[in-house]
Amino acid sequence: MNWKVSLVGAFDRFNYGDVLFARISEHLLRQALPKADIDFYALRRADLRAEGGVVCKPLSELYSQRLSADTRHLVVLTGGELLAPSWGQMVEHLVSPKISKHIMTLHHKTRYAFWTPIWRRVFGCQNQQPWTLDPRDLPSGSEPAQVVYNAVGGVSTGRLGARVIAWQTAALKRASWLTVRDTPTAQAVAGRGLPMPDVVPDSAVTMSDLISKDTRLHERAAILKAAGLDDAPYLCVQLAERWSRDCDDVVAEQLREVHRRTGLQVLSFAIGRASAHDDQITSLRLQARLGNTPWFGVAPETLTVDQIMALIAGSQAYVGTSLHGYITAFVFKRARVGLEPSVRKVAGFRDAWDTAKMPAGRRVGAIADSLDQALVAAPKVTPNSTIETYRNSFATMLARVGAV
Repeated sequence: MNWKVSLVGAFDRFNYGDVLFARISEHLLRQALPKADIDFYALRRADLRAEGGVVCKPLSELYSQRLSADTRHLVVLTGGELLAPSWGQMVEHLVSPKISKHIMTLHHKTRYAFWTPIWRRVFGCQNQQPWTLDPRDLPSGSEPAQVVYNAVGGVSTGRLGARVIAWQTAALKRASWLTVRDTPTAQAVAGRGLPMPDVVPDSAVTMSDLISKDTRLHERAAILKAAGLDDAPYLCVQLAERWSRDCDDVVAEQLREVHRRTGLQVLSFAIGRASAHDDQITSLRLQARLGNTPWFGVAPETLTVDQIMALIAGSQAYVGTSLHGYITAFVFKRARVGLEPSVRKVAGFRDAWDTAKMPAGRRVGAIADSLDQALVAAPKVTPNSTIETYRNSFATMLARVGAV
């Protein structure tokens, strides 16, 4: 029996977590199904190998492919906030920041639901929500296609229109496997009358398998040199542009206070460079306020997945709005602070898998105090049991679909 595995996710623009999902899923599947034919699908054709990502085909081609009679088809939704975004929201992430703002304004004025059928036609897809697939619509080989959702998120699924939610609920009911990465998403799924899914860790908890210690050290040293900083302890900080907007002075003052209290250097960097993330814009604003200090630096804008991992792994602490920045610090046992109460998925991960003493959902005006708390809590946290929980869940998933 031959296996065709289609990995589906937002792999077509640079956002650290989404690119990680592709890499991690392929790594684990190659171990279990070494002879499988594996392809990646996103909304559009893209090649992010230069940034540590993958080559992806457009999702429309998933519907049109032909499989031989001796092939079994496994479609894996690889993780991330996949149950929540509308078609319009994903389009906003795929264009330049300037165009994205215009499209966002249009979507808000005319309602996102109005644009769903239009964007579906543009991308040539049948699914009414970008990252939910109905197995009945997909090509099959010896048996019907099996669709699995592996540790996915969806804390804001309630923002989808009633018609899309009804379609998504029916499609999820036909899935062969569904696990979610936080309790709010599990409750949202169960609230529709579906079985309560298991809550398992985000797949990124296994990221350390992707990079060697020597590579981490080499990349870390190169980044510090490029940023003009010494090879001395540092804090790495990242904020999506929308969360730093209108409070850059507050952030800068908090970072001055961090340096005064701890003596740490501060390195600003970008995890999400796609529109609606725009971390690099925050770095530029901080550079304008702190660039004349010897203890502050900005990492190169075009960091790869491995470089971001190495940067956080080699730091004393991470502070930011990214869930996967937070998880990277968790995996490599670094102090971590999740910023902004609105970024619910960071607090969701902390509540499910991390120590309650690790700060999450904090305002930018509390960076210095939150970091003090995190630095005390960090040495007491070990991610080993969380990683094992994820691995066991992944193995059970493969057994459920008959892949092992």
